[in-house]
Amino acid sequence: MSDFTLLYKKYTNVANLTNELNGSVIVLKRRNMAANKQVIMAHPKIQVAEDEVAKAKQELLGILSKLEDFYEHGDPANYIYQLAENRLFRKHILDNVEYREHIHQSVSKLKNNQSLDNDELTDIDRFVSILDNEASVLYRKLRTTRG
Repeated sequence: MSDFTLLYKKYTNVANLTNELNGSVIVLKRRNMAANKQVIMAHPKIQVAEDEVAKAKQELLGILSKLEDFYEHGDPANYIYQLAENRLFRKHILDNVEYREHIHQSVSKLKNNQSLDNDELTDIDRFVSILDNEASVLYRKLRTTRG
């Protein structure tokens, strides 16, 4: 495969992962905000359907379980592996013991069908931000690469 094809594949994977993760976090944050009656009165469209919440939890559980699995095994077949060369990802996600524990707690809560609070979702936002940054870097590389 050409460098362009490999770069495109990596960009597509990271961008799709970012969108899926971000979408799930937004749905769960909206659900948390909808628990406040004042917010509902001011912004009635913030409510989300239970099927949306269930889907978001499943998507989030799938992604975080892959991350948790990568923590344990470091398997190159895991799609998280392609992020391991990113300095920010290594520093803030892979090598950060406290963050790793937060992910384990979030996965446990999702497996037990418990809700994540805003602090836990904010932790996951750090993962989204790093993914988004990586997608931007890859996109710039794609624009300047001649395939």
